[in-house]
Amino acid sequence: PGTEAAPFASIQWAVDHADPGTTIFIRGGTYRERVDITVSGSEDAGRIVLRNQPGETPILDGSGLTVPAGFGGGACGV
Repeated sequence: PGTEAAPFASIQWAVDHADPGTTIFIRGGTYRERVDITVSGSEDAGRIVLRNQPGETPILDGSGLTVPAGFGGGACGV
């Protein structure tokens, strides 16, 4: 259900179900998934924030994943 004791199975699932103003805490470990962020919240409602669980180090490892056609990359294109 998205709690510390029972976290979501993927970062993508958490992002897909986040409401504006939500902070998603990502547990330590290596995540081998592509994360598509299609919403971000707003200045009024609050932004959707992804951050590490305090004291833990999550790693997003995109090796072996296919880059979508037309993807330009850049600083936010992880």
